[in-house]
Amino acid sequence: MEFKNYEEKEEINCFLLKNNLAISAISRINTNFCKQFIKSKLCEINNYWPIEKIENNCEEYFENSPEFCIQKCLNSGFSFAGVGFGVNCYCFNYLIDKNENIVNENLCNFYVCPGKENEFCGGNGTLFVYKTGIKDKQTKILPKFIPYNGKSSLNKIKILFLLQLNGRDYLQIRRLLGMIYSQKHFYFVHVDSRQQFLYSEMLKIQKEFEIKGFFNFKVLRKRFATIWGGTSLLELFLFVINQSIFELEIKWDYIINLSEKDMPLLSLEELEKQLEKKRFATIWGGTSLLELFLFVINQSIFELEIKWDYIINLSEKDMPLLSLEELEKQLENFSNKSYLSSHGYNTASFLNKQGFNFHFLECEKRMWRVAKRNDFPLNLRLDGGSDWLIIHRDLAEYSVSTEDLPSNLRLLFTTILLPLESFFHTVWFFIKRYFGENIQKNFCSNFIIF
Repeated sequence: MEFKNYEEKEEINCFLLKNNLAISAISRINTNFCKQFIKSKLCEINNYWPIEKIENNCEEYFENSPEFCIQKCLNSGFSFAGVGFGVNCYCFNYLIDKNENIVNENLCNFYVCPGKENEFCGGNGTLFVYKTGIKDKQTKILPKFIPYNGKSSLNKIKILFLLQLNGRDYLQIRRLLGMIYSQKHFYFVHVDSRQQFLYSEMLKIQKEFEIKGFFNFKVLRKRFATIWGGTSLLELFLFVINQSIFELEIKWDYIINLSEKDMPLLSLEELEKQLEKKRFATIWGGTSLLELFLFVINQSIFELEIKWDYIINLSEKDMPLLSLEELEKQLENFSNKSYLSSHGYNTASFLNKQGFNFHFLECEKRMWRVAKRNDFPLNLRLDGGSDWLIIHRDLAEYSVSTEDLPSNLRLLFTTILLPLESFFHTVWFFIKRYFGENIQKNFCSNFIIF
């Protein structure tokens, strides 16, 4: 997240500063800079997305209308929306015996919609039901493992590994590199800004590679405090995509993020084999950990012009259970597909558990809960799951592009807890008709976490 120069004496006032969460957070912040930053962002938040939060219950909405209810249910991932008793909005995924439960429309024309007086919002025990545009629950596409026989060529797949490192266990990181390193892939290393020892050790490793004539291992000089749940995780991821594609022009197919605790279960060749399968044409294009991720993408692609296919993020605790060849093989078999593990299909429950109903802001190397969220964008289906993911280059490029959708989503996710666990899922869900299906698999299952 970028910080501007907030003046300590600057007077900032808006109604959101009066809520209990904001008052509590500001009272506990140490620096005047951070106090002003939080105040300023709070006053901006109300203007981001002027749509109220969604709850799947029988709460009374005094601005209720068919359009209002449809937006509520669409954002929470439901297939149908129903208005009844004037002020109630119902969300559901299935219609039971729909033909037998259809009644005369006049029975629904009883309660006038409080949000639109020229429309009706159901009757006594009857609902007006509308489709939201979300399809019924679909079968997940699970990858079929194809062993690598050592004969076929794996030169088609290029992976960008993003290693997100913390702690001091540099020996574990060397073991990890021994399993996933190949001259044909690319390795971007981010070390938490608070870890100077590990940072110096990674610079030594980079120098070792360069002495041998290998320049595909780069330690990022731009560093983030990658706190748990911080927006910097997503910001990092998107930064890496931007950097690698548009500045360094690296031609990679997939990006895979790993930590220092990961250990691959597949060999690199097997991973490549899975990613290689079913290649098809897609359109071009597509906030601390997210900021880092995006920084690496930007730098590797646009500055260094590295030609990678996938980006994988790793930490200092990661150790692969697959060899590098097995990993490459798996990626090769499912070429052009990204690996995104979803929470399931009850999006409303996920949004509640994930804290989407609150605004969070990152400052002083922690996340502050500053306000309740009353706004989601129109026509947006939110989604999320695990931040153990492998992102293909096509989706990576689109996520850091200047098009309206990814640009607005990047802004929205600067105020969301654990943004890396939902940003790419949401981007992909919105434009999957262009990018095809993803692979519903938790990438973490291919690694041992220490």
